[in-house]
Amino acid sequence: MGYGYTSYPSYEQGWRYVRPFMLAEDSDLESNQKYYYVDINSLEAVLDKVIKVNPPVRAEIRQQGWSLSKGKHFIARSVDHALYQHGAYLSPDLYDRVMDLWNAILLGAIGIMIAAVLLSRGVWLPRHR
Repeated sequence: MGYGYTSYPSYEQGWRYVRPFMLAEDSDLESNQKYYYVDINSLEAVLDKVIKVNPPVRAEIRQQGWSLSKGKHFIARSVDHALYQHGAYLSPDLYDRVMDLWNAILLGAIGIMIAAVLLSRGVWLPRHR
């Protein structure tokens, strides 16, 4: 993705770690090696402008079946998704739920199986004297 708006998650929700765009007249590569904290709303405002003037990006967003707003949201957090998929980091800005419906169903099924085994062995049944 694009240099200047690819950001990295921080530990604080709403803030990103990003290397800004390099100005054409700035030939000092040393100054461009710095990263800065940026509010995610500011980053999304930049992405909004980039998407509007970049037809291939708009086409790719539409191919995914997303609205432009959802595409902007995903692009701003693309590094977060990659880090989460590889088990490296769960960003506070990631909108994916850690506990989704399938995890809840599997957890419930395991609980029911454990309860059934314990009941069949008489663990929870009162003992008569």
